[in-house]
Amino acid sequence: MSRYRIICLEGELSGNEIVLAENEKVLVGREAKQANLVLRDRTISRLHCGIEAYRNGQYRITNYSATAIIVENNREIMPNETVIVPAGSVVVIGRAGTKLQLK
Repeated sequence: MSRYRIICLEGELSGNEIVLAENEKVLVGREAKQANLVLRDRTISRLHCGIEAYRNGQYRITNYSATAIIVENNREIMPNETVIVPAGSVVVIGRAGTKLQLK
């Protein structure tokens, strides 16, 4: 079974790491009733996005918010869009600059 990791590079959870199994999903947001990775940044939606350990070292990101999510190469994930990104990608969420690296 492959192991996937989400590493918090910057922001309130800086230095934390989440280990996922393939097909496991983390929901990111500011409300604990909807998300299991909770951030206090008020520019983040109650349920902002889902990050799923997809397959072959890739991740599937679904944007549930009304604003774009930025991937490190300035690619935008628009509202209601799902994209697949490779391991090593850095995702920027909210105006406080929370950065998550997908390993």
